[in-house]
Amino acid sequence: MTWSEISQIYLPEIGLTFGAAINSLKKLWFSYKMAGKSGTGYRADIAYRINEVQAAMGVPKSRFPELEGMEEESAAEEIQLRKEEEEENKQEDDWNVDQVLGNREQEEEETDDDWFAD
Repeated sequence: MTWSEISQIYLPEIGLTFGAAINSLKKLWFSYKMAGKSGTGYRADIAYRINEVQAAMGVPKSRFPELEGMEEESAAEEIQLRKEEEEENKQEDDWNVDQVLGNREQEEEETDDDWFAD
């Protein structure tokens, strides 16, 4: 694959293409370093986002002192949230299918009534 093809691969976990993810990662690392030098900012939030982008890209995650002990908790919470979202989406999809099919049946009945009324 060429770089232009690779850079256009969509990463749905973060909503970016591979090329945009690399650019985002570059900016996040810069922000992380600047927050450390100035002593301001939210280094833990930036570090978490860096790990999130790295995971979506399939590269090894970096280790951050700000995130020590948080990985196990966040992984378990993330798994639980994904399960809940999948269940909700399944229920919504089922409801939407029933609603659409129900509307079609009503439309067919109305059309049949109009057809025979003439």
